Amino acid sequence: APFTETPSGEGVIETYTIMHGKGGPELGLVIGREKASGKRFIANTPGDVATLMDLQEKEGLGRPGAISRDGARNIFTPS
Repeated sequence: APFTETPSGEGVIETYTIMHGKGGPELGLVIGREKASGKRFIANTPGDVATLMDLQEKEGLGRPGAISRDGARNIFTPS
């Protein structure tokens, strides 16, 4: 499938993982697909604990969300 390093707009989670440190969840990594183009992308989740806990407690596969940029990183914020 086509891939983009600079996704934007709306996307859907195809797979994801939550990375943990000693204090609990620290970072989420999402592989998703842009809704408009169908291209795949890689992004981090926002770093807030609430988002990480939500993805940990509820199934994230297929969840929609917004894709944005933070410097050189892609950020996927689930809806």
